[in-house]
Amino acid sequence: MNDNELKDFLLGSWLLRSYELRNLADGGIRHPLGKYPLGQILYSHDGQMSVQMTDTRGVRESASPLTEFPGVVGGYLAYAGMYEALPGSIVRHLPAVSNYADWIGGDLSRRVLRTSDEEMELVTVSPVQADDAHYEGRIRWLRTTALTTLPALTTLPTPTATASVLNEPLERA
Repeated sequence: MNDNELKDFLLGSWLLRSYELRNLADGGIRHPLGKYPLGQILYSHDGQMSVQMTDTRGVRESASPLTEFPGVVGGYLAYAGMYEALPGSIVRHLPAVSNYADWIGGDLSRRVLRTSDEEMELVTVSPVQADDAHYEGRIRWLRTTALTTLPALTTLPTPTATASVLNEPLERA
């Protein structure tokens, strides 16, 4: 995708399907917000973006050694600011606000893997360091207009049930 195609693809609202970190040394997988996190990312025409992600269990995995993962504060991650579409299918997030102060004014570049017109994966360009290891972050998103079951989400009893619906195979209208 060229820069304009990438920006056009990103525009709109996306719901979180999964968030995982892969250890670059041993291939191990961590889920800093649990296996069924909830979240949303928004990209606007004027270059603004916003993302919020949370752990549906209310607490992070106590057994996970990833207790110092940058950005995750109390099972919650959020930032907003400008974004730029760059060559090589890269989107650069430039946070102006964040619940993690170290990200404010920084560059959070992600490679965009377009898996379909309704799904994408954002992959960290640079390794993330946490707990004396290096990780690749992979975040899967589903375009909100792709959900044929979206009205049903408001009637589900728990956040975990809502998250599990987002992780089901996509039903086409």
